[in-house]
Formats: sequence, C-alpha cells, structure tokens
Amino acid sequence: MTGGNITNNGTGIAFRDSKNLTITGGRITGNYTGIRMTSYSADFSVSGTPYIDDNRSLDNSKSNLYFVDNYIKLNIKGELSEEASIGVKSNNYPFIFTNGWNTYMSGKNPTDYFSSDNNNYSVLQEGNELKLGLPHTHEFKYTSNGATITAECTAANCDLTGSKATLTIAAPLHTTYGDGKDAAAKITDANVIQGDAKVVYQKKNGESYGEATETAPTDAGDYKASITLGSGNNTATASVEYTIEKADP
Repeated sequence: MTGGNITNNGTGIAFRDSKNLTITGGRITGNYTGIRMTSYSADFSVSGTPYIDDNRSLDNSKSNLYFVDNYIKLNIKGELSEEASIGVKSNNYPFIFTNGWNTYMSGKNPTDYFSSDNNNYSVLQEGNELKLGLPHTHEFKYTSNGATITAECTAANCDLTGSKATLTIAAPLHTTYGDGKDAAAKITDANVIQGDAKVVYQKKNGESYGEATETAPTDAGDYKASITLGSGNNTATASVEYTIEKADP
C-alpha cells in the first residue's frame, strides 16, 4: 500500500493465514479496527508515511493496529517520516511489537510515530525494539566497577532485564598524535541511562591527574576519561586510562 484510503469498514485489513503486506503510505482510518493481526506467519512491513489511526470499536475504544497474539511483529523496513502515525494494542502485555526499529530509527522518539490504544500502557523502547508496557519512571541506584556503571532500578514494574542497565566507557580511537581519528571516548549505553552526563578528560601529571575538561585531548600524553551518573549521595563514576603517543618523526 503506497497511498489511498481504507475507511468505513468493520476491519480495514485482516491478516489470516500467511499474508504479506507492506505499507509506505496511505491512510487506514475510520474503521472499527484498522488492521487485525491474527496469523503468526503474517509478514507486515512499514516505512515512509503509514497512517493507521482514528479507528474505533463499537464501544468507542481505539483499535488501530491490533496484535491478537504477542509472537507477531511489525517489521520496520525503512525510515518513518514525521507524518507517520500508528496506534497499537495487544491482548497480551508487556509486548515487544517491532523488528528493526533501531536499524532505521535509532535516536528517534518512538512516541512521535507510535501510540498505545490502551491508556493503561505506553509505547516504550527496550534495547533495539519497541514494546507496549506499563508506564514507569526509573529510580536508579548507581554502582561502578572500573569502566562500567551499573544502574539498578528500585521502582516497581521496571521493564529492564533484571531491573538493571549498564553504561561502559572505552578509550578513544585516537592513539597517536595527528592520526586524525576520533578523540572522544566511546560510550556504550544500550538502555540510554546517560542522560545529560558528560565525559570529562584529565591529563596525567606525574602520579596525579590535572583539571577536568569536557574537551577531548589530541596532544600526546597520558589521560583519563571519566563519566559520572547520579547526584548527591547516589553517584558512580566509570573511567578509562589511555595514552596518545607522539607521532613518528
């Protein structure tokens, strides 16, 4: 489906048995149910500007993209535009409903494109995919070990695996003066716990390190890159020491 409208039906599209559908445009709206996914072998893919919204059941509840079973996935096969809008609901919660989100939509806000038809649940990102889950505000307790910070959530209904997330800092690719490689330390943060925290750098002078700066060094020398999460009495710092060698004469 690349355009046009499907409207004023009981169900706009019903997946039964093995079906394939790709939507890159058009509108499915004004039906009792927009799309009903009932077949585990259905292959449903979206990209571009799909609009699956404003579909309501007889009781006036939202029923846009309805996953009857939680083993069915929506395949993201390309970037979604700002005009895309898809409401989602399921019979089972929590439910990871995408395949390929981070491949094409890394760094994007999921709720700019998807919404939950069930007001008791929210569209959330878990790792590389999107899920329908309980609204949750993390309350993290931070600990560190070398280059890794572990954030353990103490609030109820946490959707993190084991209620924990980690952030790791690694030395930059820039290892020799003038090599032209990226001088910034590398952060691995799959669950996006970094927030506004910044990496700071210190140059080693003798046995101690000097003043911290957010500017990544490029000159030859011994350095430490660090990042601190949390505030007050609940903080943890991860750090890595590294050397930028002098260029060969």
